[in-house]
Amino acid sequence: MSIDCNHRNIKMKFSICFLSLSVILSIFLSVSAQSRDRNNKPYRIVCYWGTWAFYRPGTGKFEAENVNPNLCTHLMYGFAKLQNNKIALYDPDLDDGDEDWNSGLNWGHGMIRRMVNLRTYNPHLTTMISIGGWNEGSDKYSMMVRDPSSRKVFIQSVLDLLAEFDLDGLDFDWEYPSMKATGDNDRKPGRDEDKEDFITLLRELHEAFQPHGYLLSSAVSAGKPTIDRAYNIPEVSKYLDFINLMSYDYHGGWESHTGHNAPLNSYDNANELDKEFTVTYSVDYWLSHGVDPKKLIMGMPLYGRTFTLAGSEHGIGAPTIGKGGKSGTITRTIGMLGYNEICAMLKQGWQIYRDDIERIPYAVHANQWIGYDDRESINEKLNLLMKKNLGGAMVWSIDTDDFGGQCENVKYPLLRSISKKLNNVDGPDPDIKRYHYHKTTKHPDGTTSTSTTHHDHETTKHHETTKHHETTKHHETTTRGPHGKFQCHSAGFFADPENPRKFHQCVDFGGYLKDYEFMCGDGTHYDEKLHVCVRG
Repeated sequence: MSIDCNHRNIKMKFSICFLSLSVILSIFLSVSAQSRDRNNKPYRIVCYWGTWAFYRPGTGKFEAENVNPNLCTHLMYGFAKLQNNKIALYDPDLDDGDEDWNSGLNWGHGMIRRMVNLRTYNPHLTTMISIGGWNEGSDKYSMMVRDPSSRKVFIQSVLDLLAEFDLDGLDFDWEYPSMKATGDNDRKPGRDEDKEDFITLLRELHEAFQPHGYLLSSAVSAGKPTIDRAYNIPEVSKYLDFINLMSYDYHGGWESHTGHNAPLNSYDNANELDKEFTVTYSVDYWLSHGVDPKKLIMGMPLYGRTFTLAGSEHGIGAPTIGKGGKSGTITRTIGMLGYNEICAMLKQGWQIYRDDIERIPYAVHANQWIGYDDRESINEKLNLLMKKNLGGAMVWSIDTDDFGGQCENVKYPLLRSISKKLNNVDGPDPDIKRYHYHKTTKHPDGTTSTSTTHHDHETTKHHETTKHHETTKHHETTTRGPHGKFQCHSAGFFADPENPRKFHQCVDFGGYLKDYEFMCGDGTHYDEKLHVCVRG
């Protein structure tokens, strides 16, 4: 069909030409909206990355160049935060870097751009950023979603950030709609309207992403009580490209008896809650309530939950004391250990058991107990995933797998086994070169300068607190408490007022500020502006 725009009837000419241009424009937009999902494999393998692993000591330090871009199909940068109803970098010095107009140097580490650069090694790798996490709480998300103008501000900020860093999409990790953070780092029922307001936000994000082809995913709860309060499952499934089921953390040091982090099944005589707290139950519950199975991604933990036994009993359900097992040398968190710590510890006299019902391993040494996943238990979960025709697997998190191959001379043994079974990919292991980016900045006087990433500073130690722990940095001065002791007044990193080698991280647990102390190495001191330990 052709349209003669030289028709004598001016009104008809205008109407027909306008219509033709509208049709052409709509076709153009539909073509330009091709999805940025780069995956060309049968299953999605979604890899979350806790970027604060950069601050871990020794072999635990993890950077973008430690990622094997061939084993993941989707890489999630964790995390961004919500600030003034906008998405914001949680750790700007790590994620991007601050421009120094005087020196022309960027003192940041440029980690997001270094992640995006991994696509040069595997063009089929999809790179996304995740906002939220456990320690972000819930209240500010509840405030944002209830107001149309706040949602509009948020959505525009997301579009701006995705474009700035050339990211492929957003993962929304609100933990959780209609749940409220408590002072003891837990959750309780919150605002009921969050459930539908969350859907409204997802719909508006979905519509805003369409012209750009951006992906939208979300990390969701695996526990029935939270699922019922937080999610309208058919609507969640409608607007999300895929859904990352956090099918782990069913049990942990917050309980008074041992329980596995991610049991596949439950005992027949288990109580009602324990029957619900299994991977199989969670998957079936989401499926029975209307989720598209191809959008549901089964979560698998690359870490374990630990306990301190109260006596000689050591099976599932054995009495425990305290808030978890001893902390490890890498993650340094009571109650959890990364697989890179576990695999090394198991060589030191631990007794390994396998539970034939829950289909998982656990290990015991003296009064210490670890419930973890290995290749065998992950294989069992992958069998369930394939039987249920799910869309793929998700791992939390790649930085706690044995990514350096310290235990078996095989890098990423758990992630590699997932990739091999689902997508028949177990390599290769590319030699990733450090990416140096050039950033042009416009100064107040109208001039511009170009900067390059700079990374010659000594890095600092950093604590873990929970599975979705984030760090934040504020340029504020420290304050002395009684007798000169440091006290937390806001979240962030701060120099100690008395010891130049010492610094503090203040973590906000839903209104409760906890202080973690760190010490710089010999001959260095903490620089509060750069947030690193420096010499001199």
